[in-house]
Amino acid sequence: MAVQFVCPSCSNPIEIDDAWGGKQVACPYCHNTVTAPIESTYQPSAEIPMAQPGGYPPPAPLGYPPQQVAPAKTGNAIAVWALVLSISWLVISIGTSMIAAPAMLEAFGDTEPSMSDMQRYTQEKVQGGEIEPWLLVLMAGGCTSLLVWVGGLVCAIIALTRPARRKMTIVAFGFLALFPLQLVAGFLL
Repeated sequence: MAVQFVCPSCSNPIEIDDAWGGKQVACPYCHNTVTAPIESTYQPSAEIPMAQPGGYPPPAPLGYPPQQVAPAKTGNAIAVWALVLSISWLVISIGTSMIAAPAMLEAFGDTEPSMSDMQRYTQEKVQGGEIEPWLLVLMAGGCTSLLVWVGGLVCAIIALTRPARRKMTIVAFGFLALFPLQLVAGFLL
């Protein structure tokens, strides 16, 4: 049995199925969303058009193309940024190392310098005012990669709070986890 009532917005009669009683429906005349009564409040004298469920666009008349409904945003742009920054950090770190490695080997000879040797050498060169180009590349690349890494980490943490693209965020964390591993390996070796 159908529920019949008058639209409070346009005063036209509406008829709905019993299942829609007490719920939001769209008036077929004015397209406003109204709450339907549970029981009929109108006595019809003519045929009443059926109302559509609320929140949906009315169906297109025959012969017209259907209306395009914009899809809901489901992306997570912060997860994309986390992945981009984590990959950028990796590229900057590897690029800086590849550019500075030949000159560093030349400066230290065949021995691989420890972190304390590198710090001592850098302090001597900076205090002496003779900063070599490879040392500038190494310092600028190190600072840049650190800033990019922090940005990627912040984005990845924020992206974890959003449901979309969690796999991408986990991949970004995987890349970002290489930095602490690189530091630990540098101190141990």
